[in-house]
Amino acid sequence: MSRIFISHSSADKTFARKLAKSIAKFGYFPWLDEWEIFVGNSIVQKIQKGLDECDFIVLILSKNAIASRWVEREWEAKYWQEINKKRIVVYPVLIEECEIPTLLLTKKYADFREDFNTGLVELLLALRTPPSLAGIVKYYSDFVNISDDWITLFNHSKNISILSMYSQTWRNTYLKYLNEIITTKNGKITAILPDFNNKNLLALYSKRLQCSKADLLQRVQLAKQDFSEIKLNGKVEVYIATIYFNHAFYLFDNACIFATYSYEIGRVPTPAILLEDGQFMSFLKKDFQYLLNNKNLTKKILWTN
Repeated sequence: MSRIFISHSSADKTFARKLAKSIAKFGYFPWLDEWEIFVGNSIVQKIQKGLDECDFIVLILSKNAIASRWVEREWEAKYWQEINKKRIVVYPVLIEECEIPTLLLTKKYADFREDFNTGLVELLLALRTPPSLAGIVKYYSDFVNISDDWITLFNHSKNISILSMYSQTWRNTYLKYLNEIITTKNGKITAILPDFNNKNLLALYSKRLQCSKADLLQRVQLAKQDFSEIKLNGKVEVYIATIYFNHAFYLFDNACIFATYSYEIGRVPTPAILLEDGQFMSFLKKDFQYLLNNKNLTKKILWTN
């Protein structure tokens, strides 16, 4: 497993220690100065050896770190190695608002400012999964917390494919942008919703969501109505499926939001990830197309002639 150098200011030692222990639980070998440098050792030589032997450097960004020349020398050495080898080796993590070094402004950081576990997942995904392969670029602790990223996705897409229960709040919030997609040249919306004409499926969703059957039927009807009104402006296709959705996804031209539902009864946080072109997104596109083509599972109920 990879060796990871934890670059930090001594003032952020408590956080650095917690982070090192956390990533060690996942099989990584963190290099932390207090674990590696002992009385009588040359500090400079030990740090240089740690940098030379590590696979990656995790840079803890804070006001203290930005003011530290030691920290700057550590990460800059690896940064230029990254440029020369064209392989990511410097992974910034942000623990408080601070001035990001110019060389790192184009890098995405793991955000620990509000929640340690959220930042940890972002970091682990980056370390474990090469973006060029899987395409996982961001983690959200709850689907409802995604905000500005939606606007960016809409502004850079002409098509969206949706697999979801009904997305009432989401759809109402972004109905304007859905209409804008349709008004663009070759714009298209394709949606798959549950078939609540299937009584067994309706009963299952009702129990799982702790929602009355009548309420669920109304929500899906509203979704159909919204898509029907969008249809007047451009190309829309809506399908209903006789399968239970335990996840939802929103496929844009070059990115996707994927959310997974809990098996717990009632409303619980729904984790989600942002995907860009890669193996995961390719799988979802293929799976979505499979559903569209499988007449035993889906039926088209709305389309533009």
